[in-house]
Parts: sequence; structure tokens; C-alpha cells
Amino acid sequence: VSNTDRQVASYTPSHQDLAIFLLGANDYMTLHKDNVIMVVEQQIDDIEKIISGGVNNVLVMGIPDLSLTPYGKHSDEKRKLKDESIAHNALLKTNVEELKEKYPQHKICYYETADAFKVIMEAASNIGYDTENPYTHHGYVHVPGAKDPQLDICPQYVFNDLVHPTQEVHHCFAIMLESFIAHHYSTE
Repeated sequence: VSNTDRQVASYTPSHQDLAIFLLGANDYMTLHKDNVIMVVEQQIDDIEKIISGGVNNVLVMGIPDLSLTPYGKHSDEKRKLKDESIAHNALLKTNVEELKEKYPQHKICYYETADAFKVIMEAASNIGYDTENPYTHHGYVHVPGAKDPQLDICPQYVFNDLVHPTQEVHHCFAIMLESFIAHHYSTE
């Protein structure tokens, strides 16, 4: 799991950088935090550190609906994961609006990751991809000799394992994100 404090401390900001924050999913799924306010406030504190260091361009991304992962769909915590996702994104979006008011000379945008992921899931479902189950259960690193199948870069599944989308889904998401970045941060 990434350590944002260490990353922020080791980062040398530049006014030309585009700092992208996509944080929170591991807080809820891996670290089992359930205090949405603390998770979002820590993220906002990290964003303000970057801004105070000289970064002018910040992209803050919400989290996908964690209840839509195979883990979430088959978990007793499905409702909790959905509620945390919705609450996290609503609070984060409100805080981003406040940052925009506080730092009007900066370009700060919020990206609704959950909406983008919903579009990808719908398209995948329409072409027959499995949106309910993972391609494999052993994770996204192949273990030689394991009974699970070799990793496939584009199986007809949305998820490689219980929580991580496939490479193909990541590529679709990257294309959508690239368009958003070009539209909101382009200087041309």
C-alpha cells in the first residue's frame, strides 16, 4: 500500500506539474478504515501541502463505487462499501470546491471516477464481458506453479482479481482521463 505522506515529503514540486490524486480505495478496502471524514481530510491536507510547495495544477479524483468490484458484490459489506464510496466522493467534491475558492489562481479540478467506471462497466456488459466475477483469484501477479490460469492482458472480464480492473479496462479509463486532462488543463 502506498504511503502518501512519504511520497509528498519526497516530492519536489514545480509550478508546471500536474499533481493527480486518486486516493481512498485502499483506505476502505485494505486498511478497513470507516471514518470517511478522516480519509478525505488527510487527502485535502496532502493536496494543500503540494499547493503550498508551488504546484499550480491539481487533479483530484473520486473513487469508483467499491461495491461494484467482485469483492464488493459478493461481500457482506456491499452496502457499506457503496455508502463509503458515495460519502467519500461527495465530501471530496465539496472540499475540492472549497480549495478552488481558496486558491483561485490555481487550476484545481475534480474528476468523477465513479461515473467513468460506470460507463466502462456498461460498455463491457454490452459486449459480453463478465462484470460480476474476477478472471482469477490469485491477484494480478502470476505465481509460477499456481493452479490459477496464466495472466491474460485482455480477458473478457472487467476485473483481473477481486478488486483490480484488467489492463484493458485501465487503458479505457486512461483514454477517458486523457480527454478530461486535455480539456481542462491544456494551455492551447
